Amino acid sequence: MNKLHKSLKINTAIIKNQFNNDDTIRYRHFNNKGIDYFLMFIDGMSNSERINEDIIKAILENKKMVFKFNIIKKLEDKILYSNDVKEITTFEDMFSDLLYGNTILLIEGQNIALSIDTKGFMMRSIMEPPTDRITKGPREGFQENILTNLSMLRRKIQSPNLKFEFSSLGNITKTKTCLAYVDGLVDKKVLKEIKRRLKKIDIDSVLDVNYVLESIKDDKRSPFKTAGTYEKPDIVASKILEGRVALFVDGTPIVMTVPYLFIENFMSGDDYYLNYYFASFTRMIRIISYFLAICIPALYLAIITFHKEILPSNLAISIIGAREGLPCSSFTECILMIIIFEILGEAGNRSGSGASTALGIVGGIVVGQAAVEARLISAPMIIVVALSAISELMIPSVKGSTIIFRFIFIILSSMFGLYGFIIAFLFLIVHISSLESFGMSYTADVAFHSPQQFKDSFYRAPWFKMNTRPVDMSEKTDRRS
Repeated sequence: MNKLHKSLKINTAIIKNQFNNDDTIRYRHFNNKGIDYFLMFIDGMSNSERINEDIIKAILENKKMVFKFNIIKKLEDKILYSNDVKEITTFEDMFSDLLYGNTILLIEGQNIALSIDTKGFMMRSIMEPPTDRITKGPREGFQENILTNLSMLRRKIQSPNLKFEFSSLGNITKTKTCLAYVDGLVDKKVLKEIKRRLKKIDIDSVLDVNYVLESIKDDKRSPFKTAGTYEKPDIVASKILEGRVALFVDGTPIVMTVPYLFIENFMSGDDYYLNYYFASFTRMIRIISYFLAICIPALYLAIITFHKEILPSNLAISIIGAREGLPCSSFTECILMIIIFEILGEAGNRSGSGASTALGIVGGIVVGQAAVEARLISAPMIIVVALSAISELMIPSVKGSTIIFRFIFIILSSMFGLYGFIIAFLFLIVHISSLESFGMSYTADVAFHSPQQFKDSFYRAPWFKMNTRPVDMSEKTDRRS
């Protein structure tokens, strides 16, 4: 963009041409002591009362100040009633600040404009995230304003070493983003790598952190996410204090953290506020639930199709009897029931948090019972698919990979029996082991390096035992305290 001109007439002509047919832009010309001023702001994004009192009234009612020299400096230091005033020399910076809610003040004969903080747009109040509710611990969650989110993080980490680096993404939206990290703890290689990837993003709009996540992901074809996404300040603060980097995106309450390890999919904010015995037990349940959600339909299908002989006689007879006279093959009814349960789950999610659980449970009972009574689906298949669907609810962070690999397991098991199941399982393990997150192995916390690695992986050790930072995560791996 061109630099600002000293001619107020030229500057205003360029501005009005840029915002032609935009009725939300408000302009105000006024004069004081022979000096012409031009003020502009966006209706609905700026506080009109602050503009009138802190800018216009402050200038027009000034009778003593003589504006012969250094008018910009005098306005900043002695006239304007604002704690955030900065000088701007280009149209690009001026438009960026204007569109973010600031008020722009131009003066005749000056090629410098003043950007004054007068933001006044409505914001959602701070509340507990509906997708990350806990039974014990802090209830506050991030909101859509990036500055509010950063202040919430600052309250958690009151250290001068907490650094914020701002940039903009999106060729059209110019969305503000911020990298947050603790200097001295962060791995400089990770920080350098995420900056490099962010600079390579070339898209018109960034409206959510997922736009960024998919653009900088290590393996873009993998269903596993290699960057964490959180809505709670306490969780993001804990990640940063372990040496990670957090990315805030204006307009979304979701914050991304990297590196991200496979075991983090099974961690919950509750784990660190509850007794470590119970926290370790529930974490193990989540890990087991993940493999149940993926494996149990395929394992059942492989056994009843190819390996009935490994079942106890009474159980095998019961399953065969339940399937007698059914119109569909085991493979078909398995796929059909999984799709039905996914439809019910998605319908519940779209119906609002209050009705989602009830709709899923009632829908599953009604559809399952009706299908069994109509002799369309066998009762054992309903039980197996329902167990898989319920297990999936325990680990929502890996839902995408669960759905995809469940179908891979089912297809291979229906074709090759237990051999196909084993092939699918090995493929899953190899795929997970091959992934990286910003230079760090995706399975770093579950691969044995030292006993310290396991203090917050498969189980959660008591706090007096977790007195060092994660190995390989931070440049500084000494004591936490």
